[in-house]
Amino acid sequence: MNFKISLEKSPIGYTVINKDKNFLYANPSFCTFVGHSLKTLNSKTFSDITYPADIEKGSRDFERLIRGEITEYRLQKRYIHKSGEVIWGDLFVSLIQDDGETNGFTVLTSIIDITERKRSSKALEDHEAFMSHAEEIARMGSWEWDIVKNVTRWSENLYQLFKVSPENTKVSFEYFLSKVHPDDRYMITEGYDQLVQQKRKMVLEHRILLPDNEIMWIQNSIKPFFENGKMVGLRGVNLDITKRKRTEAELIKSKEKAEESDRLKTAFLQNISHEIRTPMNGILGFMQFLQEPNITSDERKEYIDIVNQSGARLMNTVNDIIKISKIESGINEINITDVNTEEVLLYNFNFFKALAEKKGLNLMLSEKSLSGATAIIQTDNTKLEGILSNLINNAIKYTKEGSIEIGNYREGNNLVFFVKDSGIGIPKDRINSIFDRFIQVDDQLARTYEGVGLGLSIAKAHIDILGGNIWVDSIIGNGSTFFFSIPYVPVKLEHIPKETPLDKIPKNTTVLLAEDDRISFLYCSKLLQKQGITVIHAKDGASAIDKFKENKSVSLVLMDLNMPIMDGLVATRQIRSFNSNIPIIAQTGLGFREDKVKAFEAGCTDYISKPIDSAKLILMIKKHLHK
Repeated sequence: MNFKISLEKSPIGYTVINKDKNFLYANPSFCTFVGHSLKTLNSKTFSDITYPADIEKGSRDFERLIRGEITEYRLQKRYIHKSGEVIWGDLFVSLIQDDGETNGFTVLTSIIDITERKRSSKALEDHEAFMSHAEEIARMGSWEWDIVKNVTRWSENLYQLFKVSPENTKVSFEYFLSKVHPDDRYMITEGYDQLVQQKRKMVLEHRILLPDNEIMWIQNSIKPFFENGKMVGLRGVNLDITKRKRTEAELIKSKEKAEESDRLKTAFLQNISHEIRTPMNGILGFMQFLQEPNITSDERKEYIDIVNQSGARLMNTVNDIIKISKIESGINEINITDVNTEEVLLYNFNFFKALAEKKGLNLMLSEKSLSGATAIIQTDNTKLEGILSNLINNAIKYTKEGSIEIGNYREGNNLVFFVKDSGIGIPKDRINSIFDRFIQVDDQLARTYEGVGLGLSIAKAHIDILGGNIWVDSIIGNGSTFFFSIPYVPVKLEHIPKETPLDKIPKNTTVLLAEDDRISFLYCSKLLQKQGITVIHAKDGASAIDKFKENKSVSLVLMDLNMPIMDGLVATRQIRSFNSNIPIIAQTGLGFREDKVKAFEAGCTDYISKPIDSAKLILMIKKHLHK
């Protein structure tokens, strides 16, 4: 009787069931646990209130219990509350023998409600899973170090960050330190001392050595723990900041590059100002001297030479600015023709020979260079001459004594040109930057040598367009050798044009000179008159058409493209509407390729840009008059 009273008042749920799991008894605590009355339970079995997925759970042990193989067993399983809620119970099952009956028995069960414990455990598991997932997303991992017991624990994600497996890695403070980049280990040892002294959280940023020589940057946030004033443990979070560090490095690099670009552009503008004002000073100053009445013939010759040199220097500066502007704007087009590289080398050799000898330098043309038919290839003649001109001019500029050698040789499918000098040489740390715009060999040299620092960048841009490469071998103080390659595309022999010598300009030649600028007209008219040519002047396109119609003796038209009232393009089209044979040479101060294209489309026979090279113009006139 006392036992039954104890069951009735027990906070633990008790039941008595038979071998078919029918309820014979259930105390109030069990009825409360499942939400059913004893009367309702009498019409149910244990399986009826068990969560479906857990019905088979423990069935094997129950069968063994009935057969007498075991006397008790224990397990945790889920049940269905009357409300439909899933509840958890810690079940203990034991066999009770019935006295007086053969093989008679009943089964006593006790159940402790562990629903809240399971929910708390599940919430903790969910929280840990959430934190682990958050760590994984944020590319971070946590750790703790019990200093007293010298036990270190890492989160699963920290193993993943370090790209090691928990099974094969025994973590410790020493192991972590071995993974820190050697140059950063002092931060950890010094940081430990600071933690002991300052007793507050610390954040370090350092590198970690990963497998396969990979490096990871981490932000290491460390919090110390103290007992009785002694540091007993550390906890921390390691955040992967590799991407941030790379971005910072790229930003710093970009900032430095932008600052360097600004510095170079400022220096470039200063050089431009210097390279324009200096020759202008020479031109204007010595032109004033030439106007003085008492100068000697020797002085006059000297002053004229200075004016010519200053004009050539100014023209080089303007040409470089135009060329780099074309490159910057992407209109640096290519014009492939048959080019005799032997003649190109010979022309440059003769052109620069006097300048080299004036400095006491020996300019040499390599005897091993290509000659004859093998020297004739398809390339852009203007760009090839410009590249060689820049390199030879630089060699003369930066060589104080000794020699300069130019030439070329065949190498596979490329034709390699070289310019070798015994000049000042180039420091190794500057070789990669000399082809950048606005760069000279040394910033200090800008005060010693003429130029705006564009020559090599222009040459490289032209070589790139031609499909070649440029490189340099140099020893400081012992000179430099610049090489550049272009594709070797030979011309078939039958396509090589035969040169025919040009005769003198025929007598009674009349040229219609359409030019609105007075100084340009005076220059061209004097040049033509020295060749015995009669000049008819037209100040605009409309006047040019009228004078061409009035003068049947006109042998050639020299047409400026930029004139008032009617420009040269319109005038050329109108002349072509009634005369398709007269040679018309376009002349312009713009010098862009699109102007040349427009001139030919309008009907011009040839094209020359200002400032006009007198020899080139006369040769052009001869060519068209003899056709």
